[in-house]
Amino acid sequence: MRHVRIFEVKFFGPTNTKGARVGIYDLRNNKRCVVLSYNYATGNIVEQAREWLESKGVQCEAVSETFNRKVYLMSDNFETQPER
Repeated sequence: MRHVRIFEVKFFGPTNTKGARVGIYDLRNNKRCVVLSYNYATGNIVEQAREWLESKGVQCEAVSETFNRKVYLMSDNFETQPER
């Protein structure tokens, strides 16, 4: 069976003081990678997270969405540590 590294992608709706945001979390290392301002031009949190990860050298191989709307991106890259 193949091992993959999982990144959780979360959407945070706008508040009175902050606009909409997208959070990317590295579940393998149990840490937050980044919180980005939501990109309305892209209009898709999965695509926005994939683009950010790939710009940091992490190629995404698959996506999974659960019944309760959790989104996970998967990669076979265990070496690159995406930083802000």
